[in-house]
Amino acid sequence: MKYKRIAAIAALAVAALILPALAATFTLGDFTAINNESQKGWGSNGTDDKETNLPIETLTSAKTLVLEFSKPPTGGMQIIWQGDGDDWAWNQTNGVIPDGGTEETTIRIDLAKTLINYDKFKASTHAKIFLGYYSTNVDDLGVTRATLEGATSGGGGNAQTGESPAVKTAAAVLILSVCAAAVLGRKMKAR
Repeated sequence: MKYKRIAAIAALAVAALILPALAATFTLGDFTAINNESQKGWGSNGTDDKETNLPIETLTSAKTLVLEFSKPPTGGMQIIWQGDGDDWAWNQTNGVIPDGGTEETTIRIDLAKTLINYDKFKASTHAKIFLGYYSTNVDDLGVTRATLEGATSGGGGNAQTGESPAVKTAAAVLILSVCAAAVLGRKMKAR
């Protein structure tokens, strides 16, 4: 019985470490909101009467926007949001990447600390978020992947929640671990 409990606790500890990281990531995909060549981003489904794969619940509940670049950006980048929670006002934060650029190819943007009027962003029922890159244009940033972390999924799109292969694999590993713990416990008890 002692070994069964230890194995079960170990399996739960592994699951507690793996599942939260996998369950709360949403891949944004191609830009769906384009203001001009220097301002591109993503809009929630229904914003500007466009159908997208981004539920508003996912956008407004996200903790972090992670951007991966093909090469380090050489100029400054801003982040801008607009939404009905602030009557579509232009909420721009400068210096997300400083004017001199960065040596990083991945940046993590804490949305609560970065977005102006964050409480109004969270209250939005339709919103869009732009990257502003005025050194040349947003395409020259070379965004290869953009994800929202810590988001709850409103369903659809590229959400990596309970529907994703990674989470299904982690869940299968957890179930197998618990089963193995039960078998191990029985074998140890039989001795």
